[in-house]
Order: sequence, then C-alpha cells, then structure tokens
Amino acid sequence: STDILKIFVGIEIVTFSFYPLFIIRKSEEEREALVKYFAANLFGTSLIIFSLSLIYGNYLPIFAISFLLAGFGFKITAFPFNLWAVDVYESLTSYASSLIVSIAKIAYIVALTNILFFNEFVSSTNWSILTQFLAVITLTIPNIIAIFQDKLKRMFSYFTLSQIGFALIAISSLSLTALKVYLFFEAFALFSLFLISETKFYRSKILTFSLLIAIASLLGFPPLGGFFGKYFVFLFAIEKKLYWLVVLAIINTAISFYYMLNIFRRNFEFLNNLKIK
Repeated sequence: STDILKIFVGIEIVTFSFYPLFIIRKSEEEREALVKYFAANLFGTSLIIFSLSLIYGNYLPIFAISFLLAGFGFKITAFPFNLWAVDVYESLTSYASSLIVSIAKIAYIVALTNILFFNEFVSSTNWSILTQFLAVITLTIPNIIAIFQDKLKRMFSYFTLSQIGFALIAISSLSLTALKVYLFFEAFALFSLFLISETKFYRSKILTFSLLIAIASLLGFPPLGGFFGKYFVFLFAIEKKLYWLVVLAIINTAISFYYMLNIFRRNFEFLNNLKIK
C-alpha cells in the first residue's frame, strides 16, 4: 500500500509541475489548453484512485485493471483517451509541448509498469490482452488521422500519439528491457521533433536535417537510436509470440513513412528554390 501511495503522489507531482507551462504567454489558446489538460488529468486521476482502491482491497481484478489502464490512458495519451491531447500540443509553445510529450509521458509509463509488473494482486491477473488491445488502436487510429492533417504540428501530434503504441507492445511483452531502451531513445527524438517543428526549419538546411534525423529515429531507421528501441520491442514481442502485433506495428510505420516523406519532399523543394547554401 505504501508503494502504491508513493506512485500516486509521484504522478500527481509530475502532472502539477507542468501547469506553469500553460501560463507563459497567457493567450486565449493556452488558457483553453489548460482547461483541457486539467480536465483530462483530473478524470484520469479519478479513475486511477478508484482502481487503486480496488487493488488495495484485492477486489474485482479485471475491473480494477481496466479502470487503471483507462486512468493511465489519459496520462500517457493512449487511444481513445487522447482526444484532448492534439489541441493541447497545438496551443502550447514548442518547448512546453516537447516537455509534455517526452518527460511527462515517460514518468507516467514508468508508474504504470511499476503497478502492472510489481504489484502481486495485479501481476497475478492476465492483463496483457487489455494492453494489446490498447496498443492496436493507439498505433492505428491516430496514424490514419495524421494522413488527413493540413497543419504540420497537428500531424506531428497525431504521429507522436501513435508512438505510444510501441511502448504498449513492450508492456504487453512483459519486457522492462525493451521498454527502457525504447523510452530512452524515444524521449530524445520526441523532444527534438516538437522543439524544431515551430521554428522556420524550412529556411535552414541544418534545422531541416535535424528534423529529418528526429523523424527517421522515430520511424526506426538504422543506425539511429529509434531503430534499436523498436528492435528490442519487436524482439521481445516475437519471443512472446505476439507476431500479429509486430506485423501491425510495421504496417503503421510504413503509413507514417508515407506522410512524413511528403513533408520533406515539399520542404526540400522549397529550399532548392531559395538556393540556400
């Protein structure tokens, strides 16, 4: 019970530490984003408290884990609990959104895995099928929506939402090693992606190349860090015979590659027209 309390206090400290990021510019969009961020996290926290009370009392394991995953779904932005996230990312400054999509999500995923893997009541329950289902819809639906986005930051936002699916595959594979490696490289790439996305990167070959590296890492191109992260995720998923999840993840990566390639084709043409050296 003490460990559960520490985890809960920890995730709430992380949540509240990001509220000041919403009042840096005090614009109408950021105030609206703050309301959405607060409401989503409040609802997620309520579900987590309810699930932890069931876990503490050793009641209704499937219901307890379902509510736990739903609550953390709001925190880590797993589908369908991530509908608020894109508007929030779009309204914030680049460094604020980059911190939330990298550091905050990692903290929440670590907290979730501590409960799933190390709590005796939870670990004795077959919860993997639930995380597999979350992985499927989180990988696929945001990725498809991203294809139809006209605004670059919204496209990047949906793209990053789909990346949470890989972390859920690692959790479904019961592999802390795969999860650690994936999150380590994912954090750097996501931070860079959002930090550069609001700059006029299309006017600079250096910034465009830096953005290309971040996206290529997220897509899993060797020898970048994201390749090793996805390699370990797929390796342990195959060991657990989750072949269908691996195939689905590869298909979604190909979809991501399609719309990301269009971004760079357009921007490199723009650079060549400007004849920037």
